[in-house]
Amino acid sequence: MSWLLIGLFVGVVLGLTGAGGSILAVPLLMNLVGMSLKEATTSSLLIVALSAILSSLFSQQKINFKVVGLLFVTSIFGAWISLPLKAILPAIVIKIMLTALALWSLYIIWSPIKSELKSRKSPLWHLPGGFILGGLTTLTGLGGGVVLLPWLKFIEAKEDISTSLATIALISSFSLGMQVSMGAPLTDMINIIYAFIAIIVSIFMIRLLVKKVSSEKVILIRQLVFSGVVAFTIFTLFRN
Repeated sequence: MSWLLIGLFVGVVLGLTGAGGSILAVPLLMNLVGMSLKEATTSSLLIVALSAILSSLFSQQKINFKVVGLLFVTSIFGAWISLPLKAILPAIVIKIMLTALALWSLYIIWSPIKSELKSRKSPLWHLPGGFILGGLTTLTGLGGGVVLLPWLKFIEAKEDISTSLATIALISSFSLGMQVSMGAPLTDMINIIYAFIAIIVSIFMIRLLVKKVSSEKVILIRQLVFSGVVAFTIFTLFRN
């Protein structure tokens, strides 16, 4: 039952906003399933990867695979370069960095899209975006999607949730594969099946919401849910 609830909750939030999967999955796995932080981190990648893959496949928006590729490749370099810094930088510095990015994300998400920005930026702008994404997730383990979705809106001048989901799916799957290859344990197959079923249900819940509610209200719901994810991210960082 716990895996059904976790899969449903993470699937709804990730499908609605394109962000917030890991930051929600880790504490839920620790509190509802009783996992350690290390176990929860690996299992959260599994849930987020499943949710992002299925949500992007069922999405009615077109995925920009060029952007996905640029973000993914440069995120690997960002992770590689930031890894030594993780042992040097004080925790408070990392927390302040992530908080500043989270607040910037809120500003971008709530800002109206300006029509004059729609054709101003080159796809090469995604190179620093992917680098920041990889470095941030390596340094904190949090906030990848919280930064990714606003970055896509800032560069592409639209809320590109499908591209965000596809990027998260690729990065999460890659990270999960790396951790499993290094000996990290996976949960039982029955739990994976429960999570899979819950994520499928969450996808149809979101599609029903989109059909029943006006586009303006859907955007408002996404903004409110995203704001909740950002607030929870900051709370999680500074609670200890």
